[in-house]
Amino acid sequence: DLTVAPLSDLWNFSAADPHVPVFSDLEAALASVDYKKVRLTGNHITFASSDTQIDLGAVAKGYIADQLAASLKGQGITSAILNLGGNILCIGAKPASDPFTVGIQDPFDVSNGTYLKLSVHDLSVVTSGIYERCFTENGITYHHLLNPVTGYPYDNGLASVTILNPSSAKADVLKPC
Repeated sequence: DLTVAPLSDLWNFSAADPHVPVFSDLEAALASVDYKKVRLTGNHITFASSDTQIDLGAVAKGYIADQLAASLKGQGITSAILNLGGNILCIGAKPASDPFTVGIQDPFDVSNGTYLKLSVHDLSVVTSGIYERCFTENGITYHHLLNPVTGYPYDNGLASVTILNPSSAKADVLKPC
């Protein structure tokens, strides 16, 4: 839900000392979270409510990766790998026609070990996990993947999800929570 900005602001996972927001603040923020309050007509966006805010952080890297790839391809580049941290976009294959190898991090390995290696040709590999932006408070770990219904991080048993798609932006949109 792109209107999750009020929740993201409350959780503030990029703060030096993040903490769990006050419940009443979360309830107030949830009142303004609803993607149905956003209307897109051509290149014009309107909000049904003055307190609606959008947060495009979930898809920004994918969009940027796709734009960079289009620019490189427009300059005749046929082999490249773009790493935007969580979004890996491969243009073609290695110069010798071998596929690129992309490693998927083991979310439970504190040494950032590789869980899986993928052979990739003309694809984006987009991974998001609960281990990247998180903090622990009172013995509970909270992560940045927020549920727009509850206001709290998703609790679905998934530690990491990887999507492969030709478009990095589409892979960002397809990431389940």
